[in-house]
Amino acid sequence: MRDWANYDMENSPHEIEALVDSYLARNYHNPLVEPEVKGVRFDMLKCLDLYHSKELEAQVKRFVIKPKRSFRQDNPPSAR
Repeated sequence: MRDWANYDMENSPHEIEALVDSYLARNYHNPLVEPEVKGVRFDMLKCLDLYHSKELEAQVKRFVIKPKRSFRQDNPPSAR
């Protein structure tokens, strides 16, 4: 997997994990839903917020080696 990723896996795991944990720890609630659905969680909304966050964008700039490229672009099916 390391050979396929355009991602600095040596230096980034702890920072990425901390960022994800900080978003999952957020207290999202909806007072209209909570009385009807006990234990409702909003983890998907937290993930969406993380995906669109400036913090994640900053980490991408630091840890993704070729952020404008994908594995498929660098290894088209005809080249395999």
